[in-house]
Amino acid sequence: MNVIKTCELFAGIGGFRLGLEKASSQFRTVFANEWDKWAASIYRYHWQDNSLQEDDIRNIQTEDLPDFDLLVGGFPCQPFSVAGKREGIRDTRGTLFYEILRLAKVKQPKMLFLENVPGLLSIEQGKTFQAMLESLGELGYLCEWKVLNSQFFGVPQQRKRLFIIAHAASRCGGGGTVFPIGNSHSVRVKEVGEQKVCSTFMASYHSRGGGGTYIVQPRPTAKSDEQFRVYVDTVPTLMARMGTGGGNVPYVLRENQCMRRLTCVECERLQDFPDNWTKHGLTPMGKQIDISNTQRYKTLGNAVTTNVIAEVGKLILAFFEEAAEGGINGKCCKQTVCPNKLSTHTWTAKSVQSKKGETP
Repeated sequence: MNVIKTCELFAGIGGFRLGLEKASSQFRTVFANEWDKWAASIYRYHWQDNSLQEDDIRNIQTEDLPDFDLLVGGFPCQPFSVAGKREGIRDTRGTLFYEILRLAKVKQPKMLFLENVPGLLSIEQGKTFQAMLESLGELGYLCEWKVLNSQFFGVPQQRKRLFIIAHAASRCGGGGTVFPIGNSHSVRVKEVGEQKVCSTFMASYHSRGGGGTYIVQPRPTAKSDEQFRVYVDTVPTLMARMGTGGGNVPYVLRENQCMRRLTCVECERLQDFPDNWTKHGLTPMGKQIDISNTQRYKTLGNAVTTNVIAEVGKLILAFFEEAAEGGINGKCCKQTVCPNKLSTHTWTAKSVQSKKGETP
């Protein structure tokens, strides 16, 4: 397969697209959708090819979409996050998953590559995730999933995210799987340690030396007995609420020196975007604009780590190539749900919940 035509939903600032383009030039985005005007303007600034539709996903008309092989997107995670009310599919935003199903049912892409928070696995004792898998199964997709942590993929950020791969056996030449992928200290894609953490931070007066030690820490929470939570050689998960300022932005502290917030560029590095990726945007009328720090923090907190997308993208590419050669053998792994075995497969709502702790 020469080109994998991609549709990017909930595109944000283009983390999926950038990550897949890092993996291979064979990934070509033919359509993207994002409703937030600031994120959309950043996306449009970097890809001025008219592929982006800035609109509510519910307004997408399937007959207007080009054909595509791969559907990707990080659908809204607030209904499933432990930081939210965990209302799952009862939350209005949670129903946006069904917009993915709507488009997939009509366009029938060969594969879906989706991202969300690990909390999705345990909502309603796994029943929400089970319902999603069954819905994909009814469309003829084999589903597999894995929780991956960004800190094992070349950036010093503790960021666990659930990745779901759904591939159609009838349109990919058989069954087979995309995962597993390395996710432990012994099989890191890139080494992360003191040097990587140091290179992330910009200010020269924060470089190591003279016995100084970097400590990356958030502001204390009201329920915490300790004043600060200290992170050594890593950074806590970047969150969208960084855009609200205050203690929501992690802090950097050097021994015997003042404390400061992470800069926007540092947050870009922690998500493996190029420096100043979020600094400028482009309006639908083609006017260049500057993006405020508030929106830069927010969009970066909502983004995916492009390193992780790139590594999974390489596996997806290998899967497509093997399928094109007729090499997929149809076997299932323990984290795969077959649509023709939903009633007898070993997984259950309870077993889905148990998988949330797999990532080391």
